[in-house]
Amino acid sequence: MTKLQKATGNEQLLALKAAYNHQRNVNNLYLMNEWLQSPEAYQTIFYQDMGNGMAAFRDEGDFYRVVFALPVGSCYHFPPLDKELCCDLVEIGGEAAPAKEYGEDFLFDNGFSLIDCQKQLRFCCGSQHRQAVKKEESILRQLRAMHLQYINAGRGELEEIRRLIRRELGRYDAVLLNERELEAEAQKNNIVCIKGTNGIAAAYFFQAAGGRIVVAPAYRGKRLSEMLRMLFIAQERWLDSRENQYDWVRADNTPSLRCLFSIGAVATGKVKKRFIRTVES
Repeated sequence: MTKLQKATGNEQLLALKAAYNHQRNVNNLYLMNEWLQSPEAYQTIFYQDMGNGMAAFRDEGDFYRVVFALPVGSCYHFPPLDKELCCDLVEIGGEAAPAKEYGEDFLFDNGFSLIDCQKQLRFCCGSQHRQAVKKEESILRQLRAMHLQYINAGRGELEEIRRLIRRELGRYDAVLLNERELEAEAQKNNIVCIKGTNGIAAAYFFQAAGGRIVVAPAYRGKRLSEMLRMLFIAQERWLDSRENQYDWVRADNTPSLRCLFSIGAVATGKVKKRFIRTVES
């Protein structure tokens, strides 16, 4: 494995981001904001500082997630590493950020392949809250008829939900929070689920910038994701809220898109493309 520098603190990474986050560089440093939400984030991050640009690699277990900032036309090549590389680029209004004419070609030249495309949708839980409250009892009756119950996830459900998300959404969208951080999110009622006698039927891990909702294969086709969203929106905290929330949905996932449109979601025009480089590449 090529020797990389180990980050010594979030402040160091923020300084690197500030140094190279300008118009002359092609970059996806905006993704680092999510990385640095945890005060311990730096412990899993390695980087290269080339003087006129940088690349950072977050160790996510069996692959590295990549952010970079490089001058347009740079001939930089990512070093050979011992794990796959995953790199996301976000297009805005059809124009890529980083710029389409360079960013994607740069990744292809580095041995990456495009594997996924997701649309960003914007919605407002507050605008749907009263409607959700009206539907709440009806939805709960439907769940009871299927021998299911809606609950705020507790410690006993969290690891099963983590496994379900990884299994159904894939490792690149897995939940990376440690046990303490995951429990903190559950205490905020940000992790809810529909549970049956055989375990978790559906789960929703809410994050304002993009959550994860997943339904176990045996329960698909029963509108559980729609029910789960409505029950979550019925939480009292959304009364009179005007804040916007966001989700990323695969462009070919018609049921999920339909579910979000049913609660008033609109497409923002942002598209996230995911590129992967295998170890062999």
